[in-house]
Amino acid sequence: MAAGVGVIGWWSRPGIDELLEEAQAARRRGEYGRAVELYDRVAERGGPDQSAQAHTQSALLLLQSLARLDESEKRFRRAIAVGPDHVEANRGLAMVLAISGRRWEAVPSIRRVLRSGATTSSEGNEIDLLRLMDVGGGVQLESAVLDAALSRDRDEPVALMGLAAVDLKNGRFADAVDRARRALAVREDLAVARSLIGRGLLEAGRLEELVAWHRQLPETANRDPWVWVIRGEFQLRAEQNQAAARCFWEALKLHPDHRRANYGLGELLRNLGREDDAQMFLDRAADLQVLKEIDDLMMSAGGIGSLELVRRKVGQLEKMGRTWEAWGWARWAGGRDASAQWVAETLARLEPQLDGEDVATASGLTRRTMNPALSLDLRDWSRPEWSVSSVAGDPVASATTMATFRDDSVAAGLEFDFFKGDVEDDGQRRMFEFTGGGVAVLDYDADGWPDVYLAQGTAWPVNRSDTRHTDRLFRNRGDGRFEDVTESAGLEEAGFGQGVAAGDIDGDGWPDLHVANIGGNRLYINNRDGTFHDATEASGLPGDGDASWSTSCAIADIDGDGHADIYVVNYLSGPDLFTRVCRDAMRVRMCQPFQFPAATDRLYLGRGDGTFRDVTNQSGVDAAGGKGLGVVVADLDDDGRLEVFVANDTRANFLFRSDPARKNEFGLGEVGLTAGVGLSGDGRAEGSMGVAVGDADGDGRVDLFVTNFLDETNTLYTGIGRGRFSDRSRHAGLASSSLKTLGFGTQFLDADLDGDLDLLVTNGHVDDYSDIGRPHRMATQFYRNRGDGRFEPLEAAVLGPHFEEKFLGRGLARLDWNRDGRPDVIITALDVPTVLLSNTTAETGSSLVLRLVATGGHRDAIGTRVRVESAGMSRVFELTSGDGYLASNQRVLLLGLGDEVAAVRVEVMWPGRASQVFDELTVDREWTLVEGRDRAISLPRPIE
Repeated sequence: MAAGVGVIGWWSRPGIDELLEEAQAARRRGEYGRAVELYDRVAERGGPDQSAQAHTQSALLLLQSLARLDESEKRFRRAIAVGPDHVEANRGLAMVLAISGRRWEAVPSIRRVLRSGATTSSEGNEIDLLRLMDVGGGVQLESAVLDAALSRDRDEPVALMGLAAVDLKNGRFADAVDRARRALAVREDLAVARSLIGRGLLEAGRLEELVAWHRQLPETANRDPWVWVIRGEFQLRAEQNQAAARCFWEALKLHPDHRRANYGLGELLRNLGREDDAQMFLDRAADLQVLKEIDDLMMSAGGIGSLELVRRKVGQLEKMGRTWEAWGWARWAGGRDASAQWVAETLARLEPQLDGEDVATASGLTRRTMNPALSLDLRDWSRPEWSVSSVAGDPVASATTMATFRDDSVAAGLEFDFFKGDVEDDGQRRMFEFTGGGVAVLDYDADGWPDVYLAQGTAWPVNRSDTRHTDRLFRNRGDGRFEDVTESAGLEEAGFGQGVAAGDIDGDGWPDLHVANIGGNRLYINNRDGTFHDATEASGLPGDGDASWSTSCAIADIDGDGHADIYVVNYLSGPDLFTRVCRDAMRVRMCQPFQFPAATDRLYLGRGDGTFRDVTNQSGVDAAGGKGLGVVVADLDDDGRLEVFVANDTRANFLFRSDPARKNEFGLGEVGLTAGVGLSGDGRAEGSMGVAVGDADGDGRVDLFVTNFLDETNTLYTGIGRGRFSDRSRHAGLASSSLKTLGFGTQFLDADLDGDLDLLVTNGHVDDYSDIGRPHRMATQFYRNRGDGRFEPLEAAVLGPHFEEKFLGRGLARLDWNRDGRPDVIITALDVPTVLLSNTTAETGSSLVLRLVATGGHRDAIGTRVRVESAGMSRVFELTSGDGYLASNQRVLLLGLGDEVAAVRVEVMWPGRASQVFDELTVDREWTLVEGRDRAISLPRPIE
């Protein structure tokens, strides 16, 4: 009888039937250990089919009832040794390997199960097996099984490996290394344990141990793609780009769909001038992202969703040459709808390929001819020897001063609570309730003191005649206090507020406001007398005619014609976007962004007469699938023209750059992927929200810092020249500390004025998952810049009481509200009042505050770069717009200069890159620099 088809009749040899009856009786009595002994005796005495089935029964008991995973794996392997095509043995082995992080080893068993044509009575089990074919999917978490195994035997190697993989994913690198080492001590054949140790050491920055680990690797480690990826990462830190590329290439020959290796190799080849070769791997990374988005949609629908989603998955898998997976999912779909013509056509097309050489000799589950790495030969690119000195860099002195901040919101009269629209607490969580409100800093009355505009939510559904909750404008009186002047300023914004942008729309030198709402954005023009008027309709902007969910926005001269333009980031769409309530097995939850279609961003170009035209479609901004939350407008490649960076949620980030192919008209091209900012360095689109811009490593090039979702690292995209960027989050020390936070607003600022930009991040979850052990409220994080391109988090006890509090932080804007020359911040929140953090750092360097006025273009001078030189120091700063998540910073440059200067030389490179030099500007002063004027204007200092 065929192996795995049934049980009756497989114990035909004399004596076996008695042993089997006794084993089954022991099993019914719960005497599982005794049953295993008896099944083992059956296996010893029986023929191949009998032995395979007995080993399988024994293995299942060891796995499911006794939590003896290592012994279970051995029994499954024995069953397959005597019956290679035994379905249940192959299925069981695949599951054991999956829960211990060894999907790669499970590939042969998965193929045998699929090829057998056998199905399972449990749809969930069959789907699990299909998902195991994605060898890059990580550990299959079965925590109850793993914990039970370790409670029985603390050195159970299979359980140790599974939990080590979970530790690694969750950023517990020391625990991951320890568990993997213990597993390897028990079972030297656990190759994945070796690579996991290396990954943990690399992530933790334990470089000396990593070098020692590498020195002890056996020759067989060259067959592990992760070992090659670790080698590539190490060479990247040593700035050995050719060697890193060689290592990633070796990994991809073994594992064609390794996300990090594909994206990393694509970036490296591009930066090394091999554009065509690079594109193959960047395209592969993009294909992997498409596949992930389909999987997310399937998971959000409870596991599978519609057969149309399965059809899309099959099509994407086939496109990528993953024939076995495409065939397996198509076969599953056929079992649910035998009449589907696409299923029959797909199976007829794919089945003959399964045994062909192209598939049978492939690494993993991808056809050889569809593996881009096999069309490239980088064998001549050598691998240098490893040494700690090659990556450690020069030692940096410890901080002599520590930044401190004080919450002055109440003392300064800046008291504001955001209302997120839940008039009645009905236990539901609607999608729009997580974003919070934005903040803009502007000097609306031109008295030199920065004022604050805060966006407010409202009762849902929105009714603009309901003015119980409206946006607020706080005037800075200059005496340490703010006053609410909303009504006297003529502002009555009763929409559901999101982000805010401040900028000079009409070029009169006075800042205006654009407010992004959920439905119906607003434009308020400054009347220059302390009041505003609503110019939305007169400007030609859609206003209430647009029901989009707008999040962030920016005002800048994006097309370079001298007039202000407006970029609006839109998030999600769909007919039930604001009404759908989602649930999981536990309770009502907020829905997920991949459950809704993306909304298209909008670009409005100013005509110079106060009106705008929507050029979204013809300009190239209508890129598909953005789901944007944050935006920055800046000159990111130093060519004198502005780019737009959009942080997208669960989708690749956008970078819009002037399209050189359009000779006679303005247009933008989306270049996020090729510029290195579309995905993380691991080749993944993340839940991106906040954005900070600045020269983080002091090399004269602009860098981008992006906050991301829980269990994703925040990302530092370092400028590497020619408008390209590289993910240096791990090297900069910004990765592991962000894994267990969910970041929103962020800004670079030089808290101690030493010339190096520090970093602030505000955090908080989108919903309360504390019932399943996930953090909800979170603390604000401050990272000190060590001066070598690396950051270190400072302890909350040092920074001030605010940093010891946990709350749901959202927007974050930078300003110097008390004009003491030290940067301060405003943080908006969902569950606590808005926070005004005053910088109280005691020992600081000197500073320079610059207000820039352009005359050769739009007067806000967005994109202007300033180079400051003094006492051997040279630093580059840029004036930007958009400013990240729902925020608009004070439109000045506050420059930290260290403590060794009295005056500095300032070179200004205006938009369009006309250059101007101002010599001997006295430090610790505020200066206004006007394009074309030789003399800087010193502003009166506030009275101490």
